[in-house]
Amino acid sequence: MGDNHCSKTLHLQGRDLCSQGLYQDAIQRFNQALTFSKTNPQLWTNRGYALLGLNQCRESLNSFDYALELDASYTSAWH
Repeated sequence: MGDNHCSKTLHLQGRDLCSQGLYQDAIQRFNQALTFSKTNPQLWTNRGYALLGLNQCRESLNSFDYALELDASYTSAWH
């Protein structure tokens, strides 16, 4: 299984967990996915939303800011 496949699988698992309100578990998946794909703004953004779900506002903003550093036109990170 390649790194890209692992990253996508972990990312999807994280999104599912986040939609269930399991933010801590989602963050763990996003962090694992980021070990394979550090420059994916969507991963950083979804991690930011999960952190926001845990009221970790500063860390959430850091994730959104990093996503925007990677791609300033990634509109989901601006929300």
